[in-house]
Amino acid sequence: CLFFPLAVAMLVALGLVSQVLPAKLSAWRWSRPKTLSTMGQFLQVGFTTMSNIALIPFMCIQHPMGQSSVLQYNAVVCGTDGHSGMVIVGVLLICMGCIFLALLTWLVTVAPTKASKGDMQFLQSCRFLLFRFRVDVWWYGMVVVLRGPLLSLPAVAFTDSARAQLLSLTVVLAVSLAIQLAVWPWKTPAVNLVDGTITLLLVFVIATASAFVPAASGATKDVFVGVSLGFMSLLFLCLGVMLVMVVLALISRGPMGSAQELSVLTLGKGPDLAVLASRFRDMSDVGTQMSHTDLIRTLENLSVYDLRGLATAMTSLGDEWGGALAAHLRTSRRASITTKAGKLDDLHDSATKMRRLPDGSTTVSLSANQTVMEL
Repeated sequence: CLFFPLAVAMLVALGLVSQVLPAKLSAWRWSRPKTLSTMGQFLQVGFTTMSNIALIPFMCIQHPMGQSSVLQYNAVVCGTDGHSGMVIVGVLLICMGCIFLALLTWLVTVAPTKASKGDMQFLQSCRFLLFRFRVDVWWYGMVVVLRGPLLSLPAVAFTDSARAQLLSLTVVLAVSLAIQLAVWPWKTPAVNLVDGTITLLLVFVIATASAFVPAASGATKDVFVGVSLGFMSLLFLCLGVMLVMVVLALISRGPMGSAQELSVLTLGKGPDLAVLASRFRDMSDVGTQMSHTDLIRTLENLSVYDLRGLATAMTSLGDEWGGALAAHLRTSRRASITTKAGKLDDLHDSATKMRRLPDGSTTVSLSANQTVMEL
């Protein structure tokens, strides 16, 4: 039980000892950010195990004779001196885990601010929490850390009820799966697919295991009937919300999913179009000043999600502008119909001009707004 605090203390000691190494061995000195990241990585990996160990003393199963004993140690009767010692150790580990969770919450909260200020020391120190996930879903590490203890809690809260444990596990896994599918957090797309598939299979396993649980009766049956009614009520509430959204969409009559649609339907306001247009123009000006090779190097630094998003945006803009430019910018397959009447080709016969450069690239000149893009 003391393994985790002793391991952290050992890492701290090794980091301090490395600082007094002679100059010839300076390459072996541990930097503080990397040492902190290693400690965090160790605690993050061991957090689920630490939580399981800490919760063992609180898993007391009831016996027919009235006494209860620890689930994993039947010889230890709950409430005795031997059990009290286990509870003390468990409470200490829980306190250590709560401190770790509070620290992670603080790191996730201040990470965007620190990143915007270029605080590399901070980012290297919390690399263990951030580096696996997309930069716009930096907080997902908290979901991964919390999922382990939440999967262990049902055995503590419902030690004598297999049905309640299975239901709780299903809820935790289903919520985590919904969050993962909503934000697609892992940097590697294949990991997202594998993680989601594993979680879904775990839900299937739990659903199958419920077939081996005897039918509920008495007070237990009444409780589960109430829970079922609660879930049904939430289901009908969601259907009601969906109906309201349909009515609002009919009233607003804005294009579905467009910037003109109500913010309640788009889950928040979109970016300001004037600001976005200004920044897009500035970005275009910078792009025209860069060589083709520099542009490729810049794109190489983007994640695969950003590259796919960029390709989708280029295709969307091409569809809006229409004409030869639409075919030139189309980089992804789409099923769309542009309803705007004012495409660039319709502005003026000479509004859109394309010419092929000697190096094979294409320059598109839009005389309507004097913008030049080299593609």
